Amino acid sequence: MKMKNPRVNILNNSFLSNFMNKVFSDMIREILNIFNNLKNISVDKKFVKDITFNSDGRVLSYNVINGKKVMNLYEVSNKINKKLEDKEVYVNLYNWFVNNIPNLPQDDLSKKCYVKTLIKRFIIISTRKFFEERDSEEISEYLENIFNKELNNEELEFVAKILFKGIVVKEPLSINLSNGTEIKIRRVNENDLTEWINSPGYNKYMHPDSHMTLKIKKDSFYEAQEEIHRIENLLRLFDLGNIFYLCYYFETTTLTNGTGGVFSLNNHPNEIPFYFLEKKDIKKLKNFLDNMLPLTNEKLSLHSTKNYLDIALKRYKDALTDNSPSIRRLTLFIMGLEALYLQSNSELKFRLSIKAALLLSNFSENPNDVFTNIKKAYDLRSKYVHGKMCKNQELNNLLLIIGNYLRKSIIIFLVSDKKENFLHEIKTSLYDKNSSDKLTKKITNKLKKLYED
Repeated sequence: MKMKNPRVNILNNSFLSNFMNKVFSDMIREILNIFNNLKNISVDKKFVKDITFNSDGRVLSYNVINGKKVMNLYEVSNKINKKLEDKEVYVNLYNWFVNNIPNLPQDDLSKKCYVKTLIKRFIIISTRKFFEERDSEEISEYLENIFNKELNNEELEFVAKILFKGIVVKEPLSINLSNGTEIKIRRVNENDLTEWINSPGYNKYMHPDSHMTLKIKKDSFYEAQEEIHRIENLLRLFDLGNIFYLCYYFETTTLTNGTGGVFSLNNHPNEIPFYFLEKKDIKKLKNFLDNMLPLTNEKLSLHSTKNYLDIALKRYKDALTDNSPSIRRLTLFIMGLEALYLQSNSELKFRLSIKAALLLSNFSENPNDVFTNIKKAYDLRSKYVHGKMCKNQELNNLLLIIGNYLRKSIIIFLVSDKKENFLHEIKTSLYDKNSSDKLTKKITNKLKKLYED
């Protein structure tokens, strides 16, 4: 819930500021008392030791041992929250939030749940700072500043630590985007895998390939989460790879705009490949993300299929991350191409093949090969629909080719005009050389700008 139109700038009002300071300080001191009794308590954990990487840099194997480990941030903060709920300091903070936060839910139950969530975030942030060995006064001032910034709609920083598959790096890489987002990617280590095997979404048949830290400056937790998933989608579009987040840890640096915790995603491995990311690729990736993030904000919803681009991206993602048979994933790729190139159901194979051949010739593809491969894919889909067997080798070879056609097509349609206008340009260019030359030049310039400064 994003706060708007605050009633008062609290830190600029001396009476409210002093009262907030006392309420916050009393709560923080009580948190510290409980924290000191919990911080060294050990619980049973599984640990990863002796990781072996194969020649391409992916995790091949590791050993798992059982042992004791001091409770982590969220385990400690949850116990603190339970111990504080009946104490006077908790009640005082609860009442203070109710009286001073604007735009709270109107019904009592929703209001109660919302304010209790705020206090839980308050405890998580305080506990993190105690783990960092900060003193109570410093933490109180930190929380007051956060709270005041949020009520005045100032930009906040969010941090996500992500374990994911699909990209392999052999050295740490960093990217600073124009919108202020910082990206750091590195190979996984023993601590990462220990977190993974103890996470709710752990799958023993899947190992993360890389670790990514995102520092995002946004007005709300929701906007920060949107950025995380837009970057995930764009990493899939940058090159063809089965890229998906296994889990991520969202650090809470906000009271009124979202919570922290572990977010696990249910995906399964398949034979769609990963790709390598090297230092020489960073400039190209930075330019790609800088140019594409505003376009995805403008043209994609991510959470629904409102238009042809949403549908095409959803089919592309499903085909990459699903563990269904290859023929089904090939069908999904074709459906994604249909969402982009077609407006009617007549002569699907021919219309799609010829339009894609023309367009993808501007993206390093041989138009004759594109035309032939899409027709083959349609024939294989037709066999599948009518219950006939398809040869695995033929399927697997074609799967990656058609997937790459869809990836490149989504990029071209994202940087181009509305579908109706763009398809009209493609149609005209099929029989008019001047129109064809004009379209080629326009697409080439847009793609060049996408990857360069």
